[in-house]
Amino acid sequence: LPGEFRSRVNAKKDQYTRALMDILAEVERTHGPAHVNRRIATYTLFGMMNWIYNWYDPLGDLSVEVLSQSTCRLFLGGYVGMPVSDAVLPHMTTG
Repeated sequence: LPGEFRSRVNAKKDQYTRALMDILAEVERTHGPAHVNRRIATYTLFGMMNWIYNWYDPLGDLSVEVLSQSTCRLFLGGYVGMPVSDAVLPHMTTG
């Protein structure tokens, strides 16, 4: 996108990003600290939501309710809610 249009789109993306990061901060205040970097969680959720159009068929066997509830449960609770120790994960830096 050229100049002004790119600036407007980027401003809107920044607004959405800040809003979700604020929501996640509130979730942490209410339910305890997260075990994942908030910025990573923000962009992971955006990625999950932005990919849905590729596979979801509103006329198919999954209702919008099942889709939204499953997405919320997966994002907020993890796939099986299993704690993962640092010893299991490969050594990574957080920088």
